[in-house]
Order: sequence, then C-alpha cells, then structure tokens
Amino acid sequence: MNQIGIAARRQRERLRQEFRPEAVRLLFIGDSPPASGRFYYRGDSGLYRAMREVFQVIDPSITDSTFFTVFQESGCYLFDLCPEPVDHLGATARRDADLGRLYPARHRDVSQAAVWTRSVIWICPRRGSRGRRHAALGISRLRLVRH
Repeated sequence: MNQIGIAARRQRERLRQEFRPEAVRLLFIGDSPPASGRFYYRGDSGLYRAMREVFQVIDPSITDSTFFTVFQESGCYLFDLCPEPVDHLGATARRDADLGRLYPARHRDVSQAAVWTRSVIWICPRRGSRGRRHAALGISRLRLVRH
C-alpha cells in the first residue's frame, strides 16, 4: 500500500471512531469502504443515503446535518470487515478478504463486538456468501440486508 492509501485508511478509521457510540446496541457490518473513495461516515456513499432514508421513515425531521448524531445516540455503528476497498478485486481476492484471510485481526474484532452487541446486521451486496461469512466470524444471530 502506498502512502496515499495509508493516509486515506487512517483518515477513514479516525472518522469511524469519531462516530462510535459509547455502547453499541446495533452493529452494522459492511464488507469494505467503496473503491470509489466514498465513505459512509463522510456522508457521501450510497449506503449512507440508504441508511439515512430508513431513519427518516421513523423520524422525518432527520437531515444530513443531524443523521450521524441520531445514528450514534441510537447506539448504531457501522464497521467494515476489510479496511481497504474490495469491490474492485476479483472473486478469489474478495472471498479471501470476506473470510478474514487478509485481515484476521479485524475479523476477531468483529467477532468480539458481536458478543457484546444486542443485534448484528450484515450489509451484503453479493448473493450466496452469508453462511460462509457469519460462520467465519462465529456470529449466530445475524440479519442480512442486501443493498
């Protein structure tokens, strides 16, 4: 990874930590940040817009400027299994990333988080990988959301 990639990864992780609630009640697990450079916690990704719209169904007063505060205060947190984008990789490399072969420590973090979190929702853009993934993480209570 080059210096620009390292800096971008650090920036994403700092931003992610800024929005981590004190107590996570609902953990959303994503594959990775998109290769496009967009990022959920910057509020410029399709996933961000979709999540905000769902929250707005419950509370129409939520806006772009209030969404992350509401998300955090509700105990919600989004964590990507892979710190680097995988949506531009081939099928084998993506599968290795999804199953924790590339970032095993990160998978352990998610497995531990799933133990102390009330609910876990896996945001899965691809078909046919749910069982393999949550088995690799040791997660038994899993809700699958496709986007």
